[in-house]
Amino acid sequence: NRWPRHELVLACGCEFYHKFIWQCLRDGVLAFSRLGVMDVIVASMKDLPDSLLVQSTACHTLGSFFTGLLSTLSTDNKVAQEKRRFVQDLDGIDLILKAMTRFPDSAALQFSACEALVTLYKCCDCNGDDDDNKASSITRMIKEAIDKSDAVTAIDKAMAKFPEDIGIQGWGDAFRKIVLA
Repeated sequence: NRWPRHELVLACGCEFYHKFIWQCLRDGVLAFSRLGVMDVIVASMKDLPDSLLVQSTACHTLGSFFTGLLSTLSTDNKVAQEKRRFVQDLDGIDLILKAMTRFPDSAALQFSACEALVTLYKCCDCNGDDDDNKASSITRMIKEAIDKSDAVTAIDKAMAKFPEDIGIQGWGDAFRKIVLA
């Protein structure tokens, strides 16, 4: 594998991609996808599960990526396929939940993980997915994967652990409203 596995390098790379996404949101999200950046972030989460720095930065970057998908008005299947790949092929939901479990005392990680889960779930209803049967099946698969996971429990724990953190409370409330509706 040609990618470095040093904790600081990976964390800085995640932060760079986060900034890159926000600088050129629509094009940045699609470039993020084409360059295989999500694969690097997921690999870093798998390779360094005990690194709070890597896990927190990766969750933060994924949250930004999914926020970018929310604002990307694409009618093709590229966006839908990227969401499916994250959930199905890369076990992304499980990685986020493992990070939340591994670092329950980190408000920054809990915030970023909650954001990533909410925006992943919300972006299932965007980008014209329902206009296409294949994309619509991807939307259903993602929602079912989140529904079957321990995401509600993990977010409830984060909310209970950080009752004064308005960011965690806000993302937690948003998640509960859309998932438990």
